[in-house]
Amino acid sequence: MNRERAVGIGAMVMASCLGGGIVHLVLSPRDAVSAQARPGAITTEQVNLVDASGRLRGVLSAEDDRGMASLTLFDTAGRRRAMLATDGEGTPTLELYDQADELRIHAAIQSGAPVIVVNGDNDRRAIIGALTGSPTLSFVDGQLSRAQVGLSARGLPTLEMVGPGGQQQISLMVDGEGQPLMTLRDENGRSRATLGVVQDTTVINLSDDRSARVVLGVAPDGTGSLSFLDGAGAVAHSIP
Repeated sequence: MNRERAVGIGAMVMASCLGGGIVHLVLSPRDAVSAQARPGAITTEQVNLVDASGRLRGVLSAEDDRGMASLTLFDTAGRRRAMLATDGEGTPTLELYDQADELRIHAAIQSGAPVIVVNGDNDRRAIIGALTGSPTLSFVDGQLSRAQVGLSARGLPTLEMVGPGGQQQISLMVDGEGQPLMTLRDENGRSRATLGVVQDTTVINLSDDRSARVVLGVAPDGTGSLSFLDGAGAVAHSIP
């Protein structure tokens, strides 16, 4: 993944609590204003940090080439490895790079929502965020989300797996009464099989491309049943 693409994805990314915490602890807005008037204070647009050998190890800039107030850190070979920044709207960003200058972690807070992107190889990444107010972990291949685990608005766990065409094909959830439900869908998103517990009864439904055709159940007292349905949903035959 090139840097421009990674940074573009990083526009949705989460702000690190570390980033916001450091800015707050080092200098509050009131302190920043009063510091300019303090005797002995140094006011400048950029500070370059060098080690004992004169190698550049860090740059503290009031406005870098992206228009952000930033602190960029380099290794002894001059490679950028970390950057902490804030844009003109106050959005904090934390970026971590590998030795090949590939962006591996990009974190920020966008519109009050935290998100963090962990970039792997071959344009694959994991996205952790709370854009809707509930935490979610997504696994992305290219532009397609392939799996997602999270909590619903009610705090209930969900798991979704997506097929090659972008259609959700496997979903797993637990409802508010603690009853699990797993659904298998075809490439068009139609439910073809469901397995769950409904009112303490274990139920398996098998469907064609329109409706359920076979229902297998086990009641709480251990009684089993098998029903075959016609196209209209009526029971055509059952055991017992």
